[in-house]
Amino acid sequence: MRIGSLNIVLFFRIIVGNARAFAAQVLASSFLVALISGSTSLMNALKNAFLVNDRSPFNYLFLEAFNELHTLSLTWQLPAWFLIAAAVYATGLHSLEELKHLSIILRGVGASKRRILAFMVARLIFLGLSGWLLGISIGLTFSQLSFRVLAYAFNGPYEVPVLMLSDLLQIALLTIASVMLGGAVYIVRILKTSPREVLE
Repeated sequence: MRIGSLNIVLFFRIIVGNARAFAAQVLASSFLVALISGSTSLMNALKNAFLVNDRSPFNYLFLEAFNELHTLSLTWQLPAWFLIAAAVYATGLHSLEELKHLSIILRGVGASKRRILAFMVARLIFLGLSGWLLGISIGLTFSQLSFRVLAYAFNGPYEVPVLMLSDLLQIALLTIASVMLGGAVYIVRILKTSPREVLE
């Protein structure tokens, strides 16, 4: 029982690594996820508020403007995903040495490179899910406050900004993919580390 508990502690130690660096990675990725999810939910709210409820002759003009805004929103999201990868890589450098030491310790107790790779991939997936969950929460909160202010200021209809299931899944997959891309570089460096390099 104690050995099992030690294995769990060691597993989470590898997953989190340096707590400050891990928190920095989560915050950096969640900030960009919040911008993406917030803009997506706002676009959904605008569509529901005006395209469904508004039957005026100006509906066609608003539809054109909405399509332009939607295209613009998708355009700026593309570099945002690469920024997430860059942020994960930059902040991950702070925990690189500690992860190298952990990998050497694991090799010393008989862990294969494949097992170490599995731990590192699990770490990135956990990081991506954490950033996604925090980012979605911040983005939805911000978009609801923003849309409420806009609806009050312009005396327009209020719709609760929401993310569809397809939006949630898409953002989750792209977040994990971006985090994996950012972490792939230093994972290769960790797997190539020799015990002599760490001791030096």
